[in-house]
Amino acid sequence: DGRKNDWYGGISIWAANGETMNGADVYNNTVYMSQAGLYNSGIANLVGPNDSGVANNFRFRNNNIYVTNGVKLLRFDKDGSGMLFQGNNYHAVGTFNITWKGNTYSSLDAWRATGQEKLNGTNVGSQVNPLLVSPGGVGVDSYKLQSSSPLINTGLNLPSVFAINVGTRDYYGTTIPVGVYDVGFHEYSGVVSSPTPTVAPTATPPVNSCKSADINRDGIVDITDYSLLVIDFFKATPAKPG
Repeated sequence: DGRKNDWYGGISIWAANGETMNGADVYNNTVYMSQAGLYNSGIANLVGPNDSGVANNFRFRNNNIYVTNGVKLLRFDKDGSGMLFQGNNYHAVGTFNITWKGNTYSSLDAWRATGQEKLNGTNVGSQVNPLLVSPGGVGVDSYKLQSSSPLINTGLNLPSVFAINVGTRDYYGTTIPVGVYDVGFHEYSGVVSSPTPTVAPTATPPVNSCKSADINRDGIVDITDYSLLVIDFFKATPAKPG
């Protein structure tokens, strides 16, 4: 059980000594791992440095990987040819850790330097909170996408780009629309909502304490206003009797 055994991942690849495991498309899975162990990870290649088995040409796309408690997102100890990750989401509550061919990467951007999460030279994949209904909860409904999840409609088009037949329904039996795909095993079918935007408060214009001195109402209190004030003063002052 990948959730409890220290050696395995939510998805694990292993080839026995002297054996070769070749070629598979692994797509639209949701992996949640919270059990911290010696080697636990979201996805693991269990061909260790002392094994002679080889795993080649595995392609991981549109998977949603969510880990907590220091669990590694990926752990690939030994390189097989053709290992490819494209369009997956990586979310770690706490430390982001991808262990790849003996190196540790603390962000998706850093890992892309190895050539992973690229498609025709363009960055793909994401490092965002998928906004699951209740991550860590009991029952598969806890791992559905909320209506505001950033993974809705952001998956790669596997049928048109890679000629992969993804079927017609997701894990829950929801019909998968043609040409628009979510990341993970849940195809959200409700009304998609956006986060409520924050409206900046309107600044209150400063009160002009000298407004009454602006005689000509040009917004400036200057010598012109003073002259007009003097003229008005003498107009309003009665002449003394001679």
